[in-house]
Amino acid sequence: MFKFKKYFILIIKIIIFSLILFLAGSCFSSCKIIKGFNFFSLNSFKKSLNINDDFAKENNLNNKNHSITGNTNTISKNTEEANSVKILISDTIPSFVSTLIKQEAEIIFKNYSITENKDKNEEQINDYDIIVDSSYQEEGLKNYIIYCAVTDFYNLCDNITLNDFKNYWAGNSDIMEVLSEPVQVGKITAKSDTKNKFLTKDENNSNLTNNLKTTLFLTEETYKIISKFYGECKNNNLKIVESNKIKDYLQNIQNSFAIIPFEDLTKELKVLNIDGNSVFDKNFSYLNYPFSFSVKFSGLDLNNVSRLKEAFENIFYSNRNPDKLLIVNMSGVTAMVRGVANRMDKKGILYPGEKIANTLKNADIVHTSNEVSFKENGNAGQGGTVFCSKPEYIELLKYVGVNLIELTGNHLNDYGSKYFENTLKMYDELGWRYFGGGINLAASEEPALYEINGNKIAFSGFNQFGPDYDWATENSAGSAPPDNNYYINEIKKLKEAGYNVIFTFQYEESYSYYPLEKQVEDFRMVRDAGADIVNGSQAHQPMGFELNDSGLICYGLGNLFFDQMQSPGTRQGIIAKHVFYNGKHISTQLIPTMIDDYCQPRLMTEPEKIQLLKSLFKASIK
Repeated sequence: MFKFKKYFILIIKIIIFSLILFLAGSCFSSCKIIKGFNFFSLNSFKKSLNINDDFAKENNLNNKNHSITGNTNTISKNTEEANSVKILISDTIPSFVSTLIKQEAEIIFKNYSITENKDKNEEQINDYDIIVDSSYQEEGLKNYIIYCAVTDFYNLCDNITLNDFKNYWAGNSDIMEVLSEPVQVGKITAKSDTKNKFLTKDENNSNLTNNLKTTLFLTEETYKIISKFYGECKNNNLKIVESNKIKDYLQNIQNSFAIIPFEDLTKELKVLNIDGNSVFDKNFSYLNYPFSFSVKFSGLDLNNVSRLKEAFENIFYSNRNPDKLLIVNMSGVTAMVRGVANRMDKKGILYPGEKIANTLKNADIVHTSNEVSFKENGNAGQGGTVFCSKPEYIELLKYVGVNLIELTGNHLNDYGSKYFENTLKMYDELGWRYFGGGINLAASEEPALYEINGNKIAFSGFNQFGPDYDWATENSAGSAPPDNNYYINEIKKLKEAGYNVIFTFQYEESYSYYPLEKQVEDFRMVRDAGADIVNGSQAHQPMGFELNDSGLICYGLGNLFFDQMQSPGTRQGIIAKHVFYNGKHISTQLIPTMIDDYCQPRLMTEPEKIQLLKSLFKASIK
């Protein structure tokens, strides 16, 4: 009876202590105070129950492999290790993604261990509860890591084919010939050569000859993921380098390109299209892009695999997140008059835009400098240089996607400010924004401000050239007159407010690829004040560029809709596709156009494009 009573009391104590342990464990678990709770040791447990060593030995309580668990917490260290979630992260996972996965594992799992790299045999890999690896174009995954083929901004190439890349990767260095074509880029000054020379196919560039084969630069991390899906590279011209050296290599070795993650893009690099597809297209397809990879979660513990995958995809969609992307298409001179107006009247108002509309409207902001006001019953097709457009011509601008009008043009008041006022009302009714001109002087100085997908953009500009009757006054509409001190201060204020600033000039016209000496001085003044992009809107033919850490200067983009067919230069134009991501200007793509039939721009053929870019790059300032 005594023995029975002794065991009865012991059982009661065990039940009471188990309840205490259960409540304590639940409390600690719900409050998330500690992970792997093992506050009570086996010795204290035995002491609390007045269990002697002999009894413990008899009931195997001292066995080191034995564990006692509460509701959620492991008591012994050995059991804690046994219950730990074992995670393997492949070395084909980029480091920034690996960091995110580790952070999520820390939040989700009380006990876990992470092993990085995949230098293990298949049997060892199968021991892991969760395996994190890269995947290529696999359905069911909702995360994408984008890599881009890039070269220097001044490279003539803007497109490669996937087939060419595969052949290059397999060892054929001659396959990417366009990357090797020599190009001369202007030097430190714009004074050295002001001849309006358009380079021809046969022009000798022997001083630029480079006998090296096309070189590809990759980081070791990028090489691992590319080689997983395209095999080991057999090209001896592959160079593994540090990421912070790639830009310098591309700028100094003409026949070279690199593959880098999207988040490493900078404005000094040209992003190459692949099979004609741009990573900046509004309808970009993650699944069809050849350098789009995903993070795949697999393993033995399906429940925890699902938990980690879901947690990761809740915080990461892509390093090219469309919710952080802003595209601005900027074009040059629009003047729907003379030959343009005649063709619109005969062939239809939309005729001039039929071959360029899809390209222009593939952006969030579509800009043009419309230099002419609309006037009822005006003779838009008449000759001369006093201009007006028919009100119905605005349908052409709507058709090509224009939603931002620059008003620095010098023909806005050709028929008086009254018609310019009416033109502003037309823009207002359509909800279009405008800058560089306005209903009066104060309004003309107001920037056009945007905040799209987290990117703050400000457009500002003035008419430097005149004539004075075109300028706005305190009481009359017109273009913004020049005021260097005012705009320098305004640019600084906009930068302090977090805006990327795009500043435009209606400058002195110069039918040359080379900028004027004073033009260089004035454009640099605005750039040095903080403008990210400076654009010349006066140019009736494209002009050179200047690009450095401070910003990009486009000295002139040429004509968009105008009837100047008298020379190759006046028929040529550039659509500058400026790309902003997460608040930064990360890229500019140059889209060359050619005007046919006095009014209709089209995309250039490849030979036309190459010859124009050679001329522009030679006229650029580096």
